[in-house]
Amino acid sequence: MFHSLLEAADALRARKVSSVELTQASLASVERLQPQLNFFLAMLSEAALARARQLDEELARGHVRSLLHGIPVAV
Repeated sequence: MFHSLLEAADALRARKVSSVELTQASLASVERLQPQLNFFLAMLSEAALARARQLDEELARGHVRSLLHGIPVAV
């Protein structure tokens, strides 16, 4: 989808993509790769999508917490 975090962040700020869309794309990648790589112990998909919706609402109001505001991150 994007080649870098900065590219994704710029697209998010320009409203070319939403945090929900970025999160959905990330979750789809994880679901596709998880069986082979087994890199996650737990997936909190619904919580991630709920948080993405909150962050999209904040962006719509002009509130930006940081450069990574709305960017999905896995730990």
